[in-house]
Amino acid sequence: MLSFCQKGCKSGLLAGILWGLLFLFFTSPLIWEAETYEEKGSHHHIQETLHSRNHAVGQFDLKENLKLQLIPTVVGCVLLGGAFGMISSLFLGVGFSFGFLSRNFFQSPIRSAFLTALVGFLIFHGIPSIGNPPELPGGNGSEESFASRQLWWIQSVACSFTGVLIYLIISSGKSARIVKVFGFLIGLSVAFLPFLNLINTEALNSPVPIELRSRFIYYSLTINFIFWLSLSMQVFLRLAKDKTIDAYRIRDREMLIQ
Repeated sequence: MLSFCQKGCKSGLLAGILWGLLFLFFTSPLIWEAETYEEKGSHHHIQETLHSRNHAVGQFDLKENLKLQLIPTVVGCVLLGGAFGMISSLFLGVGFSFGFLSRNFFQSPIRSAFLTALVGFLIFHGIPSIGNPPELPGGNGSEESFASRQLWWIQSVACSFTGVLIYLIISSGKSARIVKVFGFLIGLSVAFLPFLNLINTEALNSPVPIELRSRFIYYSLTINFIFWLSLSMQVFLRLAKDKTIDAYRIRDREMLIQ
Protein backbone atom coordinates (compact mmCIF):
# COMPACT_ATOMS: atom_id res chain seq x y z
CA MET A 1 0.00 0.00 0.00
CA LEU A 2 2.92 2.31 0.74
CA SER A 3 4.14 1.82 -2.83
CA PHE A 4 0.76 2.96 -4.17
CA CYS A 5 0.81 6.08 -1.97
CA GLN A 6 4.37 7.01 -2.94
CA LYS A 7 3.60 6.77 -6.64
CA GLY A 8 0.37 8.71 -6.17
CA CYS A 9 2.08 11.49 -4.21
CA LYS A 10 4.89 11.90 -6.77
CA SER A 11 2.40 11.89 -9.64
CA GLY A 12 0.15 14.38 -7.85
CA LEU A 13 3.00 16.79 -7.16
CA LEU A 14 4.07 16.81 -10.82
CA ALA A 15 0.49 17.07 -12.08
CA GLY A 16 -0.05 19.89 -9.58
CA ILE A 17 2.63 21.99 -11.29
CA LEU A 18 0.77 21.73 -14.59
CA TRP A 19 -2.51 22.36 -12.76
CA GLY A 20 -1.22 25.55 -11.14
CA LEU A 21 0.27 26.94 -14.35
CA LEU A 22 -2.93 26.31 -16.29
CA PHE A 23 -5.01 28.01 -13.61
CA LEU A 24 -2.61 30.93 -13.44
CA PHE A 25 -2.59 31.66 -17.17
CA PHE A 26 -6.18 30.76 -18.07
CA THR A 27 -8.54 31.27 -15.11
CA SER A 28 -6.71 33.84 -12.98
CA PRO A 29 -6.97 36.58 -15.67
CA LEU A 30 -10.73 35.96 -15.75
CA ILE A 31 -10.88 36.39 -11.97
CA TRP A 32 -8.93 39.64 -12.14
CA GLU A 33 -11.19 40.91 -14.91
CA ALA A 34 -14.28 39.99 -12.88
CA GLU A 35 -12.90 41.91 -9.91
CA THR A 36 -12.85 45.06 -12.04
CA TYR A 37 -16.59 44.64 -12.68
CA GLU A 38 -17.13 44.10 -8.96
CA GLU A 39 -15.19 47.28 -8.25
CA LYS A 40 -17.12 49.13 -10.91
CA GLY A 41 -20.42 48.06 -9.33
CA SER A 42 -19.36 49.35 -5.93
CA HIS A 43 -18.50 52.75 -7.41
CA HIS A 44 -22.09 53.32 -8.41
CA HIS A 45 -22.86 53.68 -4.69
CA ILE A 46 -19.98 56.05 -3.92
CA GLN A 47 -20.30 59.11 -6.14
CA GLU A 48 -17.48 61.07 -4.60
CA THR A 49 -14.89 58.36 -5.29
CA LEU A 50 -16.15 57.51 -8.74
CA HIS A 51 -14.21 60.24 -10.53
CA SER A 52 -11.05 59.75 -8.54
CA ARG A 53 -10.74 56.04 -9.30
CA ASN A 54 -12.48 55.52 -12.62
CA HIS A 55 -9.15 55.29 -14.41
CA ALA A 56 -8.47 52.00 -12.62
CA VAL A 57 -11.87 50.47 -13.21
CA GLY A 58 -11.87 47.78 -15.88
CA GLN A 59 -8.06 47.61 -15.92
CA PHE A 60 -5.50 45.42 -14.20
CA ASP A 61 -1.79 44.84 -14.62
CA LEU A 62 -1.64 41.32 -16.05
CA LYS A 63 2.14 40.92 -15.88
CA GLU A 64 2.33 42.22 -12.32
CA ASN A 65 -0.51 39.97 -11.18
CA LEU A 66 1.13 36.95 -12.79
CA LYS A 67 4.38 37.68 -10.96
CA LEU A 68 2.62 38.11 -7.63
CA GLN A 69 0.41 35.03 -7.95
CA LEU A 70 2.87 32.62 -9.60
CA ILE A 71 4.37 31.09 -6.46
CA PRO A 72 1.18 31.00 -4.29
CA THR A 73 -0.92 29.49 -7.09
CA VAL A 74 1.59 26.84 -8.17
CA VAL A 75 2.56 25.88 -4.60
CA GLY A 76 -1.09 25.59 -3.58
CA CYS A 77 -1.93 23.42 -6.58
CA VAL A 78 1.17 21.26 -6.04
CA LEU A 79 0.22 20.56 -2.43
CA LEU A 80 -3.39 19.88 -3.36
CA GLY A 81 -2.25 17.72 -6.26
CA GLY A 82 -0.10 15.64 -3.94
CA ALA A 83 -3.07 15.13 -1.63
CA PHE A 84 -5.32 14.11 -4.53
CA GLY A 85 -2.59 11.78 -5.76
CA MET A 86 -2.39 10.00 -2.42
CA ILE A 87 -6.17 9.73 -2.19
CA SER A 88 -6.53 8.27 -5.68
CA SER A 89 -3.63 5.84 -5.29
CA LEU A 90 -4.89 4.74 -1.88
CA PHE A 91 -8.30 4.14 -3.44
CA LEU A 92 -6.69 2.03 -6.18
CA GLY A 93 -4.60 0.09 -3.68
CA VAL A 94 -7.52 -0.66 -1.37
CA GLY A 95 -9.74 -1.53 -4.32
CA PHE A 96 -7.16 -3.99 -5.64
CA SER A 97 -6.48 -5.51 -2.21
CA PHE A 98 -10.16 -6.14 -1.49
CA GLY A 99 -10.94 -7.37 -4.99
CA PHE A 100 -13.10 -4.43 -6.11
CA LEU A 101 -10.56 -3.77 -8.87
CA SER A 102 -9.25 -6.81 -10.70
CA ARG A 103 -5.77 -7.27 -12.15
CA ASN A 104 -7.27 -6.89 -15.62
CA PHE A 105 -8.15 -3.31 -14.71
CA PHE A 106 -4.43 -2.49 -14.42
CA GLN A 107 -3.33 -4.30 -17.59
CA SER A 108 -4.34 -1.41 -19.87
CA PRO A 109 -2.74 1.72 -18.31
CA ILE A 110 -4.14 4.20 -20.84
CA ARG A 111 -7.75 3.01 -20.65
CA SER A 112 -7.67 2.59 -16.87
CA ALA A 113 -6.01 5.98 -16.40
CA PHE A 114 -8.74 7.65 -18.43
CA LEU A 115 -11.48 5.91 -16.42
CA THR A 116 -9.80 6.80 -13.12
CA ALA A 117 -9.37 10.42 -14.24
CA LEU A 118 -13.02 10.58 -15.25
CA VAL A 119 -14.18 9.19 -11.90
CA GLY A 120 -11.93 11.54 -9.91
CA PHE A 121 -13.06 14.51 -11.97
CA LEU A 122 -16.75 13.64 -11.59
CA ILE A 123 -16.45 13.12 -7.82
CA PHE A 124 -14.59 16.32 -6.97
CA HIS A 125 -15.60 18.67 -9.80
CA GLY A 126 -18.08 17.39 -12.38
CA ILE A 127 -21.09 16.38 -10.28
CA PRO A 128 -20.70 19.18 -7.68
CA SER A 129 -20.44 21.79 -10.45
CA ILE A 130 -23.89 20.83 -11.75
CA GLY A 131 -25.48 22.32 -8.65
CA ASN A 132 -22.66 24.63 -7.57
CA PRO A 133 -20.66 25.74 -10.63
CA PRO A 134 -17.34 27.61 -10.34
CA GLU A 135 -18.17 31.23 -9.60
CA LEU A 136 -16.34 34.46 -10.33
CA PRO A 137 -16.17 37.35 -7.84
CA GLY A 138 -18.95 39.90 -8.06
CA GLY A 139 -22.03 37.71 -7.73
CA ASN A 140 -24.70 39.21 -5.49
CA GLY A 141 -24.90 37.19 -2.30
CA SER A 142 -21.86 35.09 -3.19
CA GLU A 143 -19.99 36.02 -0.02
CA GLU A 144 -23.03 35.49 2.20
CA SER A 145 -23.71 32.03 0.76
CA PHE A 146 -20.06 30.93 0.70
CA ALA A 147 -20.33 28.73 3.80
CA SER A 148 -23.49 27.02 2.60
CA ARG A 149 -21.99 26.43 -0.84
CA GLN A 150 -18.86 24.93 0.68
CA LEU A 151 -20.97 22.63 2.87
CA TRP A 152 -23.03 21.55 -0.12
CA TRP A 153 -19.85 20.83 -2.09
CA ILE A 154 -18.55 18.61 0.73
CA GLN A 155 -21.86 16.75 0.83
CA SER A 156 -21.81 16.28 -2.94
CA VAL A 157 -18.24 14.94 -2.93
CA ALA A 158 -19.00 12.57 -0.05
CA CYS A 159 -22.15 11.24 -1.71
CA SER A 160 -20.42 10.88 -5.09
CA PHE A 161 -17.56 8.96 -3.50
CA THR A 162 -20.02 6.75 -1.64
CA GLY A 163 -21.94 6.12 -4.84
CA VAL A 164 -18.77 4.96 -6.61
CA LEU A 165 -17.94 2.62 -3.71
CA ILE A 166 -21.43 1.14 -3.75
CA TYR A 167 -21.18 0.47 -7.48
CA LEU A 168 -17.75 -1.17 -7.14
CA ILE A 169 -18.85 -3.36 -4.24
CA ILE A 170 -22.04 -4.55 -5.92
CA SER A 171 -20.50 -5.09 -9.37
CA SER A 172 -17.18 -6.57 -8.23
CA GLY A 173 -16.23 -10.10 -9.22
CA LYS A 174 -18.25 -12.06 -11.75
CA SER A 175 -21.53 -10.26 -11.15
CA ALA A 176 -24.31 -10.58 -13.69
CA ARG A 177 -24.97 -7.64 -15.97
CA ILE A 178 -28.32 -6.93 -14.32
CA VAL A 179 -26.54 -6.75 -10.95
CA LYS A 180 -24.01 -4.26 -12.34
CA VAL A 181 -26.80 -2.12 -13.77
CA PHE A 182 -28.58 -2.24 -10.41
CA GLY A 183 -25.38 -1.19 -8.64
CA PHE A 184 -24.86 1.64 -11.10
CA LEU A 185 -28.39 2.97 -10.54
CA ILE A 186 -28.03 2.82 -6.75
CA GLY A 187 -24.64 4.54 -6.89
CA LEU A 188 -26.00 7.23 -9.19
CA SER A 189 -28.96 7.83 -6.87
CA VAL A 190 -26.67 8.22 -3.86
CA ALA A 191 -24.38 10.59 -5.79
CA PHE A 192 -27.27 12.93 -6.58
CA LEU A 193 -28.85 12.93 -3.10
CA PRO A 194 -27.50 16.44 -2.28
CA PHE A 195 -29.49 17.81 -5.22
CA LEU A 196 -32.64 17.29 -3.16
CA ASN A 197 -31.42 20.23 -1.06
CA LEU A 198 -29.90 22.34 -3.81
CA ILE A 199 -28.67 25.79 -2.78
CA ASN A 200 -29.34 29.02 -4.64
CA THR A 201 -26.11 30.55 -5.91
CA GLU A 202 -27.83 33.94 -6.39
CA ALA A 203 -25.62 34.92 -9.32
CA LEU A 204 -28.40 36.12 -11.61
CA ASN A 205 -27.79 39.79 -10.77
CA SER A 206 -24.02 39.59 -11.08
CA PRO A 207 -22.42 42.61 -12.81
CA VAL A 208 -19.98 40.21 -14.48
CA PRO A 209 -21.02 39.46 -18.10
CA ILE A 210 -22.47 36.00 -18.64
CA GLU A 211 -19.91 35.34 -21.39
CA LEU A 212 -17.09 35.84 -18.90
CA ARG A 213 -18.79 33.62 -16.31
CA SER A 214 -19.40 30.87 -18.87
CA ARG A 215 -15.80 30.99 -20.02
CA PHE A 216 -14.61 30.71 -16.42
CA ILE A 217 -16.75 27.61 -15.83
CA TYR A 218 -15.54 26.01 -19.06
CA TYR A 219 -11.87 26.77 -18.36
CA SER A 220 -12.09 25.61 -14.75
CA LEU A 221 -13.71 22.27 -15.56
CA THR A 222 -11.39 21.63 -18.51
CA ILE A 223 -8.27 22.38 -16.46
CA ASN A 224 -9.49 20.18 -13.61
CA PHE A 225 -10.00 17.27 -15.99
CA ILE A 226 -6.55 17.80 -17.52
CA PHE A 227 -5.10 17.63 -14.00
CA TRP A 228 -6.86 14.35 -13.22
CA LEU A 229 -5.85 12.88 -16.56
CA SER A 230 -2.21 13.86 -16.01
CA LEU A 231 -2.29 12.47 -12.47
CA SER A 232 -3.90 9.16 -13.47
CA MET A 233 -1.62 8.65 -16.47
CA GLN A 234 1.46 9.06 -14.29
CA VAL A 235 0.14 6.73 -11.58
CA PHE A 236 -0.71 3.90 -13.97
CA LEU A 237 2.48 4.27 -15.98
CA ARG A 238 4.51 4.13 -12.76
CA LEU A 239 2.60 1.03 -11.64
CA ALA A 240 3.20 -0.64 -15.00
CA LYS A 241 6.88 0.31 -15.10
CA ASP A 242 7.63 -1.01 -11.59
CA LYS A 243 5.28 -4.00 -12.00
CA THR A 244 3.68 -3.14 -8.67
CA ILE A 245 0.58 -5.24 -9.31
CA ASP A 246 2.65 -8.35 -10.12
CA ALA A 247 4.67 -7.81 -6.96
CA TYR A 248 1.47 -7.69 -4.93
CA ARG A 249 0.26 -10.94 -6.51
CA ILE A 250 3.52 -12.74 -5.70
CA ARG A 251 3.45 -11.51 -2.12
CA ASP A 252 -0.18 -12.59 -1.67
CA ARG A 253 0.62 -16.07 -3.01
CA GLU A 254 3.53 -16.42 -0.60
CA MET A 255 1.30 -15.43 2.30
CA LEU A 256 -1.30 -18.02 1.25
CA ILE A 257 1.34 -20.77 1.01
CA GLN A 258 2.65 -19.95 4.46
